[in-house]
Amino acid sequence: MQQSKSLSSQRGAALLAITALLMVLASLGALTINNVGQVEQRVAGNDVRAKEVYSAALGALEYGASWLDENFETVVFTDADADGESESGDTATPDALANLVLNADSYSRTVTYTLRSSINPVDFAMPRVIEIAATATALNDTHISKTVRTTTMLATTSFFSPQSTSGLGFSGPPIMVENCFGSITGNPDVFPDNGVAVGTTNGTADDTCLPPGHLNLNGGSREALPTPQTLWETIFGAGKTEADLLALQDLMPDRVFFVDDGYPYYPLEQPAFATNWQATVGTEDAPVILYFADGYCPKMNGGPTIWGLVYYADDDCSSQGFGGGTIHGTLAKSGDMTKLNANADVHGTPLDFGASSDSGTGTSIEIGFNQPKFTKMPGSWRDF
Repeated sequence: MQQSKSLSSQRGAALLAITALLMVLASLGALTINNVGQVEQRVAGNDVRAKEVYSAALGALEYGASWLDENFETVVFTDADADGESESGDTATPDALANLVLNADSYSRTVTYTLRSSINPVDFAMPRVIEIAATATALNDTHISKTVRTTTMLATTSFFSPQSTSGLGFSGPPIMVENCFGSITGNPDVFPDNGVAVGTTNGTADDTCLPPGHLNLNGGSREALPTPQTLWETIFGAGKTEADLLALQDLMPDRVFFVDDGYPYYPLEQPAFATNWQATVGTEDAPVILYFADGYCPKMNGGPTIWGLVYYADDDCSSQGFGGGTIHGTLAKSGDMTKLNANADVHGTPLDFGASSDSGTGTSIEIGFNQPKFTKMPGSWRDF
């Protein structure tokens, strides 16, 4: 009897122990499941944050690239070594970006431009290389941050036709005519720079087409293009139009003078003009384009000095007389040049149109009359 009670007690104790063990295991299982759930939630949350911060950084990078493309001429880089010239390693920033609000958090965004070359290389045909870095950071969890980068290259091409350029400037004979000469009287002088005094783009280099008359060639030759072209195509290229020249005037009104019914387009920066051109314009370091549109054929008098390209677009224009005026560059005439008289001096001079209107401080990008070409360098994008 007592043995039966003892066995029953043992069985009860064993059952109680097993029950307690099962409860412990159940509790541990519940805790484990809860922890796993919390971990999964954190992993999911971190994944969302990672995707959001990545997206925010990519958006900032696209903003930085677009802003630089549109505003590169106004960007001012640091000058870390204070030598007056921004070089590799110097930085700049665009206009500030607003915080980006997404589902999981809000993100601050910053963009930095870092030069990887000289800002204004000695050879204007050389590109400027600029790295763009964009960083996004979660406002509520600042350890969540992402930086992406890409490198852009700003190259320039000349505004002028390739066959009329020297580097990124302009180089032509002192006098260029589309067709032929007419009467040349007075005592005009031409001083060739590279041996050619007069060039014709559509005529012949002989006394029938280019009789020098009283024009002193000072030992220079008369040349004709082997493949005839219009004067416009020769100087500016077939892809350019007067609209392009007007657009260039909008950018640089102190360097481009488009003389037609609307001139002066910028009275504060462009000299007055009535019947004859009398203003001295341009310098050796900042040559100009003085363009007389169709219907405008003024004489030059009063002894002006012009550094640049003087272009008469009217085929029927018959009066290019000078009263002691001097041109350093090129005098170009569409159609025939039927009257060049008085005391004109035309010095053939290669013109450097690479620099901008302002000489700059050495910390901003200058391209002058040249055409900017922005491209992202292949293989430069990275997210580490």
